[in-house]
Amino acid sequence: MDGQLKKASSIDGVEELSCPFSDIMQIYKLFEESTTVLQSPPTLDKSNCYFFCKKRPNSESITQRYLDDVEGWISSKSKHRTSYYLEHNFKLIYKRDDGYCFQKMIDGIKSFEKIVPPPGEKDVFIFQKYTAENVSKFFCKIVYSLISKKNPGFSEKILYQYIGAQPVNNNKKIISPKRPVGNVSDILRCLSKVGDGFVRSVLNIPDNLPPIICYTDDQIADFKTNCKRENVIIGIDSTFNLGSYFLTILTYKNQRIVRKETGDHPIVFGPILLHENITFENYHYFFSHVAAILESDPDSKIDTSKITFGCEHENNVMRAVKSVFKNSLSLLCAKNLEENFTNYVGKDCKLNEKIVLKYKTLLFGDGGLMGSQSKLEFDLKEHKLHAELGNLKFFSKYIFKIADQIYNHVCLPKWKLGIPNYWTNNNAESMNYIVSSSVNWQISQTEELIDALRETVERHYSNVKKGLYGQDHLIVGQLYTNTKSNRSLLSCLKVTQC
Repeated sequence: MDGQLKKASSIDGVEELSCPFSDIMQIYKLFEESTTVLQSPPTLDKSNCYFFCKKRPNSESITQRYLDDVEGWISSKSKHRTSYYLEHNFKLIYKRDDGYCFQKMIDGIKSFEKIVPPPGEKDVFIFQKYTAENVSKFFCKIVYSLISKKNPGFSEKILYQYIGAQPVNNNKKIISPKRPVGNVSDILRCLSKVGDGFVRSVLNIPDNLPPIICYTDDQIADFKTNCKRENVIIGIDSTFNLGSYFLTILTYKNQRIVRKETGDHPIVFGPILLHENITFENYHYFFSHVAAILESDPDSKIDTSKITFGCEHENNVMRAVKSVFKNSLSLLCAKNLEENFTNYVGKDCKLNEKIVLKYKTLLFGDGGLMGSQSKLEFDLKEHKLHAELGNLKFFSKYIFKIADQIYNHVCLPKWKLGIPNYWTNNNAESMNYIVSSSVNWQISQTEELIDALRETVERHYSNVKKGLYGQDHLIVGQLYTNTKSNRSLLSCLKVTQC
């Protein structure tokens, strides 16, 4: 951190704290006990600290009201929330047109019950919370304000809290909101790697870090060979917290070799994308590049319509896949679908456990939608599900969205591909684990991350070559055991001494 910026502990009224406040009671107590109120947010290293400031006029915009000297706040991702609490017991209540209410859950249905007798103005305080994210992804700001008739002094001050490390650039200046996170010289060194046999493409996007596509010659040759097989499944998974970039890796089971101990095909790396934002545009750029590589050789005879892509979520990744590989099948991780359903209905909707278990069984149980062996069986079970919903009409839209995902991205691909089990993204996640461990789970400079990726991929494909020679723990798969086929496969890879 810049030596010219004072540390939090050096200024009276600024306290150090590295995590959000635990609850509303802790914040209320801080408002009661605070004795030092600064005129405005001080110029200091705001990493993991909090302090009180004089409240600015409500006539100003929210951004101006909570202004500080830190640049790089993403206004589009800021959030402002207002809540109401009872003064005597800090219980959350809700304000409706007809007065204050408690929220009730009756048989899993959310409803509001008017408070009788209604609380007076001094019985209720207003809690406001403003959150803002920084372009660094590892730094955020939270601003709290309380309005209380019982304690009128609360409304004269606001509580600032900063979580994470305040970012700076090489010139020891606070990062500009228009400049992406990352060392500029580091990015320039990455650009110089284009054509080095691993970094294959870098796209210039204004005000963003450039997305980078990486693979070795061995890697893409093996990828193309496996994509000639019918019903190949390409897994897609992203990881983060390794630096300024997200990392999206394509993985697949190498059909040419098997493990001696288990007879299973090993999971291998396909092309890799480094990208700052998880946008449709970045993914479309990546998959367009992959499609061009697969279709560039007229003699390769790769039918991209027979490639299946699998991912955790039906999001920008799958939108980009369907835009580029229009006739391909898409799989969603069955395990992830079930976990998301459980979290949503159990935590967000706050349905009781009995109802959660009932619909979880109807959707994901052996006798539920996911266990269907044909479209007719699926339709019959879906009709039963519709009848079971009864009065839970508010819930039916979400239920049938899940049912649609199960049919299109779990059951239909399973029937067409003839795979015995539901697909999960465990294989892709395991490869991301290998990548993360290669940099010891540390945030790395981009050049270091690329070098670690290359080393990991080359080591990985060294083992693939050994398998093609029948060495080590891998052997040539049954489909490729004849001499002519094996010579052809070996020619796809650069044969080096392993």
